[in-house]
Amino acid sequence: FDYYVKQNDAKKYYLFYGRLSKEKGLLTLFKAIKDLPDVHIKIAGTGPMEKTLVNLKKEWKLDNVEFLGYKTGDALTALVRQAYFVIIPSECYENNPMTIVESYAVGTPVIGSEIGGIPEIIMDGKTGYSFSPANYMDLRDKIKQAHCMPYAAYRLFSQEAFSFAEEHFSKDRYYNKLVHFYNSLLSNNENRC
Repeated sequence: FDYYVKQNDAKKYYLFYGRLSKEKGLLTLFKAIKDLPDVHIKIAGTGPMEKTLVNLKKEWKLDNVEFLGYKTGDALTALVRQAYFVIIPSECYENNPMTIVESYAVGTPVIGSEIGGIPEIIMDGKTGYSFSPANYMDLRDKIKQAHCMPYAAYRLFSQEAFSFAEEHFSKDRYYNKLVHFYNSLLSNNENRC
């Protein structure tokens, strides 16, 4: 993990990265930011909805949306690290999205929908914000809340996100939990004979 202290500047952006498909909630995201011209959104990824989203950007005059194409490795890590928040507007049941783990690992808070395993990882009001799936008004409110957050409060969110990653996702802790889990399975299995 590599905690990154973000600067308090006017160039902050929100990041969506992943597959550009319907179940990822991108139409909800676009509706949420339609009336928020000061909120800059970067979208990294490709997929079946890409042309639809590019056309929607033109039709709705969303000059605050920037398509970056497919990103991976250091380029993606830098985008996540420098993002103000990562947005996960998913409308499908994701168990433990790596997007959240990767964001927290560099101290980037997350705004995510309350579906699947997402709300189990987002500590609402501490490591990010949760919103009702497919509810663009709720997402808009959370983006506004994040956007108007004082810098000192944002720093606490960022630190909490990084601490959460260290506590729950570090290799050593994960390894120890996994070994404990397998040992308990073996122990239970031995007691059955």
